[in-house]
Amino acid sequence: MNGQLSLFDIQTGNEKRKPYEYDFFRYIGQKVELWREGKVGIITKIEPYYTDVLVDDEEFIGTPTTICPVNKEEYR
Repeated sequence: MNGQLSLFDIQTGNEKRKPYEYDFFRYIGQKVELWREGKVGIITKIEPYYTDVLVDDEEFIGTPTTICPVNKEEYR
């Protein structure tokens, strides 16, 4: 895995996942797909609930329900 992992995605495994948590580990530089726009971009900033994604010099905001990793092996 390349890039910097997000502290927000670390779990001990004992707690139940919350609705705002992502199904994959996010990291800076990761390629993700924006479902609504049908575009692929890279993660530039990680927040607890939102993820900034750069697509062709345009910034988008992703959430757990609007983005997914391009590499499906990155799911938890």
